[in-house]
Amino acid sequence: MSGSAKGCCRGRFQTCPYLPDQIKWSQTRSEPLEGPRWETMLTDSKLDSDKGVLNAKLEQVEQQLILDALRLTRGNQAKAAKILGITERIMGLRINKYQIDCNQFKTKM
Repeated sequence: MSGSAKGCCRGRFQTCPYLPDQIKWSQTRSEPLEGPRWETMLTDSKLDSDKGVLNAKLEQVEQQLILDALRLTRGNQAKAAKILGITERIMGLRINKYQIDCNQFKTKM
């Protein structure tokens, strides 16, 4: 498991804040926790049907991780990229893809 994933998920998947409730597992890991069923997730109207459920959810998680890293680094793309374990170029591409304004994270002194 990569360093950034360890920081996110701290051990077992059920403690990872970025995973949807539908895929968090109980201590036995054989039965899902209470919550919406898979059918609900598969028919979620907020997801882009052209990309499929998995890709749409992965993009949501990726975008949230990028936003969190930028917030933590006050908009510093290089530091955020290092935290996430990606190159500055990839960070810039993802910022453009998700139309993120890094200036919103910069604090005025």
